[in-house]
Amino acid sequence: MTIFADGNLSSIQSSQFSGGAGGGGFSNQQGVWKRVGPREIRATVLDLSYDFETGDFLGMAVASYDLQFDKTFRTVTGTVEGKIYSPGIDPLNPGDAEPIDEFSDTFEAQRVVVDTSTDEEGD
Repeated sequence: MTIFADGNLSSIQSSQFSGGAGGGGFSNQQGVWKRVGPREIRATVLDLSYDFETGDFLGMAVASYDLQFDKTFRTVTGTVEGKIYSPGIDPLNPGDAEPIDEFSDTFEAQRVVVDTSTDEEGD
């Protein structure tokens, strides 16, 4: 997951290639986030959902993330809840359309940092 300072967010997850949400596959997620606490953000993302076996397009998913960071901003714990809608349904404004599937998960991750303990190239 990459959280950009301008309020954008993108995510690639290993589960998207192994029958993730609802047993289907899904694309990389793109979305936006906002701060809701001193070390907490909430994000909304969209992705394309497809049948993992056939590759057929199933629809669009919308998911909401709640992310809490530790005091050093090196570790994040979070929850995600989402819904997948049939083709032609706007997942951000589905009206009374029922989702074809729903999903949720909890997770923990850590920030990737550059290892500065090695010498510079050529030294």
